[in-house]
Amino acid sequence: MRCRSFLLCLIIIASTSLLFQPVSGEPVLNESSGQLRIGDALYAEGRYDEALVAYEQAIERDPVNAPGWERLGNTYYITGNYEQAKAAYEEAIGIDSANPNAWLGLGNAQFARNNYTDAIYAYDQVTELNPASADAFYNKGLVYQEMGDEKRAYAAFDCVTSLEPQNAYAWSRRGVALYNMGQYNEAEESFGRALAIRSDLGEAINYSERTKKRLSERDISYPIPLPLAYPIAGLFIGLFMHNRLYRRRLG
Repeated sequence: MRCRSFLLCLIIIASTSLLFQPVSGEPVLNESSGQLRIGDALYAEGRYDEALVAYEQAIERDPVNAPGWERLGNTYYITGNYEQAKAAYEEAIGIDSANPNAWLGLGNAQFARNNYTDAIYAYDQVTELNPASADAFYNKGLVYQEMGDEKRAYAAFDCVTSLEPQNAYAWSRRGVALYNMGQYNEAEESFGRALAIRSDLGEAINYSERTKKRLSERDISYPIPLPLAYPIAGLFIGLFMHNRLYRRRLG
């Protein structure tokens, strides 16, 4: 009788434990999401070291948590750990290659590491996934300017001004690209657009003054429009030669 009672107790205990056993996977995901929320709160407060711990704990609980890897990359990036940021973003992309934010972060990390070609590749992935990503076009323009490719830089900044017409920084950078290409009239127009949005933008103010100086120097150098300069010069030379011949005849 005692034996039967003991067996009955064991069955009841086993059944109760199964009843309260959570569905497989749920506790891991819930704990991981909770750690992400904690990390986000710490990140927003600028407590980056603590945020890193929270994000790492979230990833430990769920290693295929792409948002966790992305947030980890963001935190490494903002603290200047670009190599670790790159690795974290690559993990996020390996899990979800259609995440434009992870590609953008990878591009930024590569840019910070002076890996310009890899940065451009990453930004191209962003704009393929999200053609309205002004950040990707803007950062791509900055990379092209570092590479000395002002034509492509101009094209990238021009895309930003189309997407965000009130982006003073994009108008200013667009102007810098035009200035470096020697297109001073167009550059001055671009700086004017930037200053109309933000009158205190130092870069636009400085370059606008330099552009006006270049334009004034060009006007002094060529007081007569170039298409007319050569015929007029030819006329004067003809008159000079005619006078010399006339004087010889008189002599």
